[in-house]
Amino acid sequence: MKQILTLFVLLTVIFSINLSAENISQRGMTETVPGTENIVVTGKISPVKISPRGMTQTTLPKVSYVEQNQISPYIAAPKKSTNKVLGDAVTADYTGWTLCDSIFVHSLVPAGKNVGVKIYTHDKNLSLVSPHAVLSYNAREAINKAPVWIRPELESTLSQVVKNRREELADIINRADHHLIDEIAFSIAYSSHKFLSSSLCFPQLYLENAQLIYANDKDLPYVEIVEYGNFEDGDYYTTVKYWKNDSTRGKLQIEVPKDIYYMYIVHPKITDEMATYIIPGKKETDAQNRHINSIAAPPAGVFWRNYLYNHTEEVPDDFQDTSYELPVFPILKDSVRLCDVIWDDKNETSQAVRVITQWVKEVMFFNHDPNERPHQPVRIYDQHLGRCGEHEDLTVAASRACLIPCRGVDGHSFDHVWNEFWDEQWWQWEPVNTSHKRPLAYITWGVIGTVSARHSSGSHENVTDVYNDENNSEVTINTLDASGRPMDGATIRVYKYSAKYDAILFDTYAVSDNDGKCKFLLGQDNKYYLQLRSALGNVPASSNQVTEFLDNSPVGQTLEFEVKAPNSRAAFEYNDGGTLTDNVEDYMLRVNFTVEKAITNWRILYNDYGNCDTYLASDGVGKLNFFITDEINYNKCSYGQNFDTYGVMSNVESGEFTIDIPIEDTKTWFAFLNNSDMMKNYQLVNASFALYNHPSVGVDEKAASNLNLSARPNPFSNSAQISFNLSEAAEVNLS
Repeated sequence: MKQILTLFVLLTVIFSINLSAENISQRGMTETVPGTENIVVTGKISPVKISPRGMTQTTLPKVSYVEQNQISPYIAAPKKSTNKVLGDAVTADYTGWTLCDSIFVHSLVPAGKNVGVKIYTHDKNLSLVSPHAVLSYNAREAINKAPVWIRPELESTLSQVVKNRREELADIINRADHHLIDEIAFSIAYSSHKFLSSSLCFPQLYLENAQLIYANDKDLPYVEIVEYGNFEDGDYYTTVKYWKNDSTRGKLQIEVPKDIYYMYIVHPKITDEMATYIIPGKKETDAQNRHINSIAAPPAGVFWRNYLYNHTEEVPDDFQDTSYELPVFPILKDSVRLCDVIWDDKNETSQAVRVITQWVKEVMFFNHDPNERPHQPVRIYDQHLGRCGEHEDLTVAASRACLIPCRGVDGHSFDHVWNEFWDEQWWQWEPVNTSHKRPLAYITWGVIGTVSARHSSGSHENVTDVYNDENNSEVTINTLDASGRPMDGATIRVYKYSAKYDAILFDTYAVSDNDGKCKFLLGQDNKYYLQLRSALGNVPASSNQVTEFLDNSPVGQTLEFEVKAPNSRAAFEYNDGGTLTDNVEDYMLRVNFTVEKAITNWRILYNDYGNCDTYLASDGVGKLNFFITDEINYNKCSYGQNFDTYGVMSNVESGEFTIDIPIEDTKTWFAFLNNSDMMKNYQLVNASFALYNHPSVGVDEKAASNLNLSARPNPFSNSAQISFNLSEAAEVNLS
C-alpha cells in the first residue's frame, strides 16, 4: 500500500511541474453534465458514458456526421416601437396646481407583470400596483434598511419566498447591526428563492456569514474592511482594501470594487453546493446521489467560513505518505495572519495567496473517493481528498474565509476546473499545481473550447479570451419562436467535438437576453453543436440530441446564427383607444420613468438544489410598455387578455409627460408599466407617479398660495421631515 501511495505522489509531483503532461484518465470535475448519457446527432448515437458525480468517460465511440442542419445565418428583422407623447410635455405651465400624492418605484418588473399606480381622484390619492404587493410591513422594513442599489433584487427575491420563511429572513435583516445589513441583504437577494423557501436553508446562516467576515478581518493585516455612505438615506456600501507588493510601484494599498466584494467575498455559496450547515464526518450524498445527507442545523452542522478558518484535526496515519511529519493539519487562520500582503510580484515576502496555496496542498491529497465526490467545502476538508473539482471548491472557500476575492473557473470540454483570485484584475490560480497568474498554461492541454468563470449567484461569464489568447471567434445564437420573433430566457447549450475522446462533449451554455441573443467566445478549430431548450419547445426535440452549427471554427471572426423553436408565442394584444382627454382642468398625473437595465432570468444548470434561476444584468437595453386604462381593462391585461388602453408607449426605454385625468364616477384609472413583451426576463425600472389637482378643486386658493411647504429628504426611505408655514391662519390637512 505504501508503495502504491508513493508512486501516486510521484505522479502528482510530475503533474504539478508540467501542466501539459496531465493524462485525464478520469473526469476531474464534480459537476453533473446536462443531458443524458447518449448524445445523438440526426439519428446517429454517440454513447458518451458520464457518471453522475465524476464525469468519468469510459467508452467513447465515433460520432457520425450531421445529415441535416437546423441552424441558419441570422438576418435581423426591423424593430417596432411607439414613442408618442401622452398628454402634455412636462414643460407645460401647471403653476398653482397642488400635489395630492406621489409614488416612487425602483423595482424589477417580471415578465408579463405590471407596476404602476391606481388613481383615486375623489380621494386625491394613489395606490401602488405591483407584483411585489404580497410583502408585509416587516419585509418592507427590511428592504428599506438595505442599500438602495440592492433593494430591487431583494424585493423580487423575498416576494417569491414562501411567507413564513420570508418573515424569518426579514427578521434577520431587521434585527442585525446596521453594519451587517448590506452583506446579509446581498446574500439573500442573490440566492435562489426556491432554496430559501426549502427546509435545507437556515436563515441564521446569513447573519453568521456576515458576522464572520468582520470577525476574520480583525486577524488579517493585509486586508481592511471599509464602509462608505450613510445608512439613514440608504446610500451606502462596503468593500475591502488590501496591501500588495507591486514589481514597479512597490508596496501599495488597493481597493476592491464593491461588486467584486459582495459576489466573491461575501456570498456564502461557492459553486454548485447549497449554502447551508454541514456535518463534517457524514457522507454528503444519499442513496439517490443528492447532496443533502450531511445537512443539519448547528451545533451538529457547521459553516465553511468558520470551520475552515479555525479548525484543525489530527493527520490520519494513511494520509499521503510517511514523509508527512505534522501531527495535525495547519490552521488556516494561523497561516495567513502572518502575511502583510495579499500578493508579492517578486515573491520576496509572505503573501496570503501563496500561503493559502500551501495550506490547500498540505490538507489535501490528490485523489478521489469513487463512492463520494462532495461539493461542500466542509466535507471536502473532512475527507482531505479530491481531484480538481474538490480543490476548486476548497480554494474558493478558504480564500473567502481570508477575505480574498476568489471564484471557480470551468473548462468543461477538456474536463478541468481551477480558480481565479482578484489582484486589480482576475488572475489564474491553481493550488494543486502551485500555479499563479499563468492563464495560457492550459493551451498545451489540447484544443480549448470555452472557459467560464462562475458567479456565486449561479450564472457565469465567458473568459475564453483570457485562457485561449486570441484564438477565438465571437458567436451569437439568436433564439426565435416559430414566427421569427426573439425569444428571451431560452437556454442554448453548446457541445464540442473532442478528437481526444472521439465524442461530443458538453462545453458551455447561455440564456438569451431581451433580444433573444446568446453570446459566446468559442475556441478555434473545433466542431460545435447546440441544443435549444425553451418554453416554446426544444431543438432538437430529444434531450440526447444535438445539431451542428459550426464546423472548423475560425479565428477572429464575428458570426451570427439563428435557431427557431417549434412553436410561436401567444400574441400580446391591446386596442389603442387614443390618448386620454379631459376638457375640465381638475386632475393630472405626471409620469417620469427610465428602464435602467434588462435583467436576464438566468437558468442555473449546475446546482445541487435543482430548478433554480438567478438575476444577470444584460448588455442589452431594457424596455417596457406604458398604458393607462380603467379597472376592467387593467384586469384583462393582468390575465393576458385583449384589453382597451387610452394611452400607449410601446417598447420604450423612458418617458416623461403629464396626462389629464377625467373624473368619472364609474371608473378608476390605472397608469402602469408593463413587461408583457418578455417571456422570462426582468426589467429594472425607476419611475415616479405624481397626482396633482387644480386650485379650483376643493382647495382654498388663498391658503394654497400662502403655503410654504418642504420635505427632506425627497424621496425618503425610513423617515422624512415635513415643514410648512402660513402667512395667516388657515385650516390645514396634511396627508
